[in-house]
Amino acid sequence: MVQLLGVEYTTRPSGCGRTGHVLSEGLRSPSEPHVARSGADDGETRAAHPHSGARYGLPEGQLRRHAHTGVRADRGAGRGRGDHLRRLQGHSGRIRPSLLGSRNESTFSAVIFSVHRTECRGRCEADDHDEGRDASRVGLDRDHGCGHGGSERAGERRLRPGALHGFRLRHGPGADRSAQVWCARPSHVLSERRPVSVAVHISVPIAAHRPRRTVNISYAWLKSVAPGLGDSPEELAERLALLGAPVEEVTPVSAGLKDVIIGEVKTVSGHPNADRLSLCEVFNGEEVVQVVCGAPVIEEGGYYPFAAAGVTLPGGLELKRAKIRGEYSNGMLCSEKELGLGRDQSGIMLLSGDVSAGQSLIEALGLDDVRMDVEVTPNRGDWLSHVGIAREVAPEGVAGVALQSIPGASSLDLEVKTGEHDVSHGDVTIRIDEPELCYRFLGVIIRGVKVEPSPQWMAARLRAVGQQTINNVVDATNYVMMEMGSPMHAYDLGTLEGSSLIVRKAAEGETLQTLDGLDHKFDAEMLLIGDTAVAHDIAGIMGGMHSSVTEETTDILIECALFEPKSIRRTRRALGISTEASFRFERGVDPEGHLPAMKRVLEVILATAGGDVDGPILEVLPRPWEPSTLTLRPTRVEQVLGIPFESAELKALLTPLGFTVQNGGGEGGDLSVTVPGYRSYDVTREIDLIEEITRAHGYDRFPDDLAPARPTTVPDHPLFQLEDRLRIVLSGEGLFEAANPAFASEHEGEVELNNPISLEESRLRSSLIPGLLRNVEYNFARGVRDVRLFELGTVFHAAGAGEPPREDLHVAFAVTGRREPEHWSRTGDALDFWSIKGLVETVLSVSGWDDASEAEVEAEIAAGVEVGEVAGGSAGAAAGKLFVRRSLITLMADGTPIGAAGQVRPDRVDAPAWAGAIWAMELTLPAEPAVGVTPEYRPLSPFPGVDRDLALLVPYDVPTSTVSRAIRDAGGELLEQVTVFDLYRGDGVSEGHRSLAFRLRLQALDRTLTDKEVDRMVKKIMKRLGEDLGVEQRL
Repeated sequence: MVQLLGVEYTTRPSGCGRTGHVLSEGLRSPSEPHVARSGADDGETRAAHPHSGARYGLPEGQLRRHAHTGVRADRGAGRGRGDHLRRLQGHSGRIRPSLLGSRNESTFSAVIFSVHRTECRGRCEADDHDEGRDASRVGLDRDHGCGHGGSERAGERRLRPGALHGFRLRHGPGADRSAQVWCARPSHVLSERRPVSVAVHISVPIAAHRPRRTVNISYAWLKSVAPGLGDSPEELAERLALLGAPVEEVTPVSAGLKDVIIGEVKTVSGHPNADRLSLCEVFNGEEVVQVVCGAPVIEEGGYYPFAAAGVTLPGGLELKRAKIRGEYSNGMLCSEKELGLGRDQSGIMLLSGDVSAGQSLIEALGLDDVRMDVEVTPNRGDWLSHVGIAREVAPEGVAGVALQSIPGASSLDLEVKTGEHDVSHGDVTIRIDEPELCYRFLGVIIRGVKVEPSPQWMAARLRAVGQQTINNVVDATNYVMMEMGSPMHAYDLGTLEGSSLIVRKAAEGETLQTLDGLDHKFDAEMLLIGDTAVAHDIAGIMGGMHSSVTEETTDILIECALFEPKSIRRTRRALGISTEASFRFERGVDPEGHLPAMKRVLEVILATAGGDVDGPILEVLPRPWEPSTLTLRPTRVEQVLGIPFESAELKALLTPLGFTVQNGGGEGGDLSVTVPGYRSYDVTREIDLIEEITRAHGYDRFPDDLAPARPTTVPDHPLFQLEDRLRIVLSGEGLFEAANPAFASEHEGEVELNNPISLEESRLRSSLIPGLLRNVEYNFARGVRDVRLFELGTVFHAAGAGEPPREDLHVAFAVTGRREPEHWSRTGDALDFWSIKGLVETVLSVSGWDDASEAEVEAEIAAGVEVGEVAGGSAGAAAGKLFVRRSLITLMADGTPIGAAGQVRPDRVDAPAWAGAIWAMELTLPAEPAVGVTPEYRPLSPFPGVDRDLALLVPYDVPTSTVSRAIRDAGGELLEQVTVFDLYRGDGVSEGHRSLAFRLRLQALDRTLTDKEVDRMVKKIMKRLGEDLGVEQRL
């Protein structure tokens, strides 16, 4: 349920509503459109003149921002505006129906809700919900409305309050003359919002579509599977957390049921004042009390959960002695849902077995248990059962796991009949048409079963893990699934056409009604199980209603199969169904566990429902499973973990987990490890075995200081070194690293995804800057003025047809705000062009395009210079659309643009009025960056240096960096430093040139330079500049 603040039911524009005036029958409504339910286009008569006689026109006011269609301008008595008259204001602007919040594949397209707090409210536009904003802070039209208080009633139809000036009721056919125009003080401003002319659709996520991460484990059930387990629930939760399966919650199953007892219904009679209620005389073990009950069926002599007056139920409902339709009720007979034991609330929970009046419900149902909500990672499907958890926590590991005997069960010795594609027994046939999607299928026929409620011991186990009990046959399949992890399904054999089951793909458009009562339509890629005529089961997800086991069922067929996980996941997402079975199949079911699970479910069914097994276990096995064997090297274990392990230690750690470890016969004591079936999905490499060794050894048992995994001094790849240098440098400049997803909208990427998450993320990004600008907007929305962010990431560009996209590594930053933190002693100047210039130069100095002499990078930084004046032209179309042209910084390498920087155009960012200019840069990093130069010691010269200034006339097409590099090359070892300290364009400078002033620092290590040596050096430099670049000295 979603409560909208201040929204109304109707989808029409805000109008005048019904007049509500009492008129005699047969009389015409008043002629004035305003009080006769006029529409937005009914103001056909001209506006009244303010100084003439009375007419039917009413004064019109000037157009207002908050227009209410269909409503004239007077707003009440004495509030006309004089000679500012108008007609009705027409229709409000159409507002696009949009979804509030982000698009979600698992949402309803539109839902009708009971809307509250709407009495006497205006209508306003609901803007698209920005995902970066807190939904609780977003009111309609930036108005928080009534907040989140209790719901108010909807507005009622009622007589219009207050006087209606200019109109009165009288006998006769209608008004005999027009109303006088009111000329008084200026109009009163309406405190209303803008009208909404169309309905707003609300997106509501379906709870069933939310991905699950946990499994319910019964502590008592777990102890029965692992008899040697001595930990308390709290201690066990700590152990599981260290093993990688944290327990989110430990809850007593009997929470809130302490005061609920068993009540015996002595008599049942009808309620004297209500047809659907009954009066029950209930014996609570001490006395008989009267209870008013609304259940349709109550049996005299039956035992039911009884909560007396004063008891608080698990849902927080506190019972009180109440008078219901004139009769007192001294408590309540409870359903499963009211007790928190299931979802069934259709009837009162009838108890069977050895129970007595006054007995505690906890004792009667065996609810003295603890439920543990264990978080399971997607790669550990083996943990989705009590046996799987027991293998991890039992003191002896796998050897300490033992299934508890079933009450009343006898031993079974059944044969297995196997076929590659199909198998038959009598008139029953099982066939697999899709061996790539179904690897194994087991089936067993049981005849003569008696379907009835499950025995108390099984119902208690299922309730302890949150499962609803249905009947003894269906509960048996769920019981074995929760115990051993293998999903299975029971079919009513009499409903199967030709007594056959066929695993096949669906026909396009084929439909099936599932056990939840919903009809589903399938495409041709979905896997179904059916007979020769129709489908009966969505493979691995949910069974069909037609073949479900009911009280009339006598012959059943039990199925236990192994399906391809990706197929189950695709079908589940497409249909929007999430079940216990699909939850397990998606993560991988033990391929070796089907036969033990089938034998277990047969024991349970025969013990609780009776019947006889007809024939052998039928098995269709198109793809026999073979266990994998991995080589484990103790030397590799030491390299990865930092501490040595002997081969015997490794064997002792892996064997309890179910791995078979043998000596490999190689050098260094290598081991050969066979992976069990239930770990075949996540243990596929040697490194996976090392992870298991780490968990079994215990993370807390490793020393604080570990030996390095790589004792050599081999350096990292130059690209990794470059990334580390950039992170260090940019962090030192006060920037924070951002990590944005690589997905982008169609306007921000070239490479289209085949299976996008959403329409807003249908491409791969071609630039890092849009993501950083969204980060800046996110900070602006939270009042953060100073934002400094950078990102290192991959961008993608489309290649030729049939070729993979080109991937480039980029570095980018986006900064805004003040140059330095605010302080009372400083003015707090904002970042400007020269601040960004220095930051860009810093990035270029470690960008990987440099060599030791900085000879490969050309960067023109020209404040106030048009793009066309910059060497190399513009930085590309994208840069021209993103940056303010007169602040553009073009980054070049060997004549090729490698990046751009500048001030971001204001229309590219949703920024508040107080926000400062936003500056950004993006640079392509080289695929093979230059290896960092090892610093060398250079002694300081004890001799004085000489400074010489040069004013040069430089053509616009020659970058400043090119001139600087030419000066360095010509100056040689004596040239210590080159600095640009002035730029001039104006009088005295020839057209097509600019004047740049350089300061040269010359110094020798072994002598003091003379004026003649300095003059010769300057002449050499000027000759080089003139010949190579056409640069002249300005005199």
